[in-house]
This record gives sequence, structure tokens and C-alpha cells, in this order.
Amino acid sequence: MADESPNAFIESLAVDGRRLRVEFLQLGDRIGHRVLAVHADGSKAVLLASQELASGEESPEAPALQSVHVQPLVDRAGELAALVGMSGANHWSFIVEPDAEAKAPRLIFDAACRIKRAGLVRMVSRYARAAEAVRAERFRFELLPLSDQSIAPRIEESDAEIAIIREITPGDVAPTTVRWRYAIELV
Repeated sequence: MADESPNAFIESLAVDGRRLRVEFLQLGDRIGHRVLAVHADGSKAVLLASQELASGEESPEAPALQSVHVQPLVDRAGELAALVGMSGANHWSFIVEPDAEAKAPRLIFDAACRIKRAGLVRMVSRYARAAEAVRAERFRFELLPLSDQSIAPRIEESDAEIAIIREITPGDVAPTTVRWRYAIELV
């Protein structure tokens, strides 16, 4: 994913000349994304890359995003990216936008899945850590609360991967929509 040209991108607000960027790339029949630090001098470092399934593969627990639309925010500076897709009986949406209140470069991610059948046990957003990020940049994930959800997601980290996992509970009776929100911030 590191060498492809992006279809679209959005950025956080600049803080001390630094920005956080998400680039969206066409990967077969899916849209993947990578997160980059943009330095004051314009140089970039890839921090993370979403882990996408191959074309034709289906997993009910992994987002299958197939379309991206970027539009200006109405109430403040910046742009919002809206992505949608479908895998099996599940419909996905994914929103990325800058955090206007942040004191550091920060983006908010809001994922949702409309579950139409019972049997799903979890939803997972997976990121591979970029080797250059380990050396060059520090960033953090933060889970954001949602009052209308039965359970909060959790983060699992290893040296190579970060996963945001939203378990499906008995209270999530299909058909239903499950959501999880998180932020990525340069520190």
C-alpha cells in the first residue's frame, strides 16, 4: 500500500506546522487507507495502513469499504471523508474528520455496521504499523464514548498491529447498527 497514489485524502488542522493525514487508496474492489504524519517542512512519514481483505474475500467482521467521498465541513475549517461499502449482509459506513478542539494534530474515526443477521461475534478495524513510524513518530489511539451503544470497543496492540475490536453482545439483536469511534493523534 505504501507506493500507491491516493484517490483522496483529508488532514487534521495544523498544529506547529504538523498535520495528520489520511490517504484513501483503491485496493481491488476495496478502499483502504493509510495514516501519515506531515511535518512542517512538508515531508511525510507513514504511520499506519489499514489491513484490507483481498478482492472477492468476505469477512463479516472486517469493514469492506468500496466508495469514498470527501466534502468540506460546513461549520468549521477542514474536510470530512465518508466511506460506505457492503460485505455479505453487512453494510458499512466510515467517517473521518479533523478534531477542531484538539491541541495536537488529531483525526476522529467513526465506524458503523448495519448487521442484518444474527451470528456475528465482533467487528474489527485492523492497522499494520509502518516500520518507518516506529523510528520517526509517536502517535496514540483513543477510544471515544458513544452513549447509544451496549458495549465499548477495546484496543489490542502488538509490535506489528493495532486492532480496534467491538464485540457483539446479546443486546445487539439483528437487525441493528453497531458503532465505534476512536481518535488518532500525533504526540
